[in-house]
Amino acid sequence: MVGYKMKILVTGHMGFIGRHFYRKLCSMGHDVKGIDISDGISCEDFFSENTELFDYVYHFACYVDPDVGVKNIKISNISYDLCLDSYLFSWAIRTSQKNIVYFSSSSVYPVSMQKKPGYKLKESDLDCDFEEIKKPDNIYGWTKLTGEFFLKYLRENGINTFIFRPFSIYGEDQNSSFIFRSFLDAVCRRDKEINIWGDGTQTRDFIHIEDVVNSVLKVVESGYETPINIGTGVPMSINEVLDVILSETKWKPLKINYLLNKDIGEKHRCADISLLKKIYKPKYFMSSVVRDCFKRI
Repeated sequence: MVGYKMKILVTGHMGFIGRHFYRKLCSMGHDVKGIDISDGISCEDFFSENTELFDYVYHFACYVDPDVGVKNIKISNISYDLCLDSYLFSWAIRTSQKNIVYFSSSSVYPVSMQKKPGYKLKESDLDCDFEEIKKPDNIYGWTKLTGEFFLKYLRENGINTFIFRPFSIYGEDQNSSFIFRSFLDAVCRRDKEINIWGDGTQTRDFIHIEDVVNSVLKVVESGYETPINIGTGVPMSINEVLDVILSETKWKPLKINYLLNKDIGEKHRCADISLLKKIYKPKYFMSSVVRDCFKRI
């Protein structure tokens, strides 16, 4: 992707992940078209009418619920996400697109492997031939698994595909319903009390949005045959996330409330990034991200 101006489509280009990719690809000098329902262009309308041929299609469009909790379990939301994927896949085959970059999720991995701390999920933990399926994380996991399944048919129709399984993406400009931004906002407001769902010992693999963008572009440029995990390989508890933010800001709330009746999702989820590290090594650390963020405030 370096040194050659390409024609690229980014769906959901006004969302958190999409806008970062859109800006980066534009800054690289590519001819980038963005479509987003927030901008008045629906995927359904675009894919039913458009016949353009793109060098790459980055697909980030999805239903966003501002009140979503740990798990997106609304059937209407999932149905919409499946429709978005189907519009893309049908259009890609009809118009003979070249390359599809698809964001799956760490939710596709079997929940049975996310009980014990320290285990790192490998790409091979999921049967990519779909001969044996183990239960993924809730309906959202099934949705992304379905997307990966149908990408097989795109490959059989001569379309190159890249499948990425991102873990817990975070960033300063993320929606406040997500953990990192929620804690940042609470500290900026100097809230007297901060709420944590569960006891805070549940772990996730937090990767900064800039590392996500840079790693994906490197993988795509390398032509590596995915699926591939996008993470840091370092498990971090929710308590530790808050501790990092409080430590960097040298401030503490009067009280931390542990909401034990809330759904925390799976107990432990971390990526094995052995494959990713052959191409890209994450460079952003949460402590430095927080430090830089508060320098700008």
